[in-house]
Amino acid sequence: MREPTHEECTSHATVVLGDGKEGIACWYPQMGGYTAHAVIVLDAGCVDVYVWHDGEFPFADDDGPPVVLHHCNGGQFIEFGKLIEAVTEGTRPW
Repeated sequence: MREPTHEECTSHATVVLGDGKEGIACWYPQMGGYTAHAVIVLDAGCVDVYVWHDGEFPFADDDGPPVVLHHCNGGQFIEFGKLIEAVTEGTRPW
């Protein structure tokens, strides 16, 4: 499956994966100390995120990269990100 380039991730280019699925290239947030190329593909109101990670990644796929993560609620990521930010800044939002 074709991995998006740095430039495609930075510009959020529309890309076609090797299996013919079309998605938006982006950078996946740091996990394990490394960022990763990713492609977001719409899937019945949710999204599948294809992640090519070049470091230690907490999710594994027996077939190798990319790892495919299924997400249904972007708002959960926003709230989680706000919590991470508050914890790292030493504030308690709760």
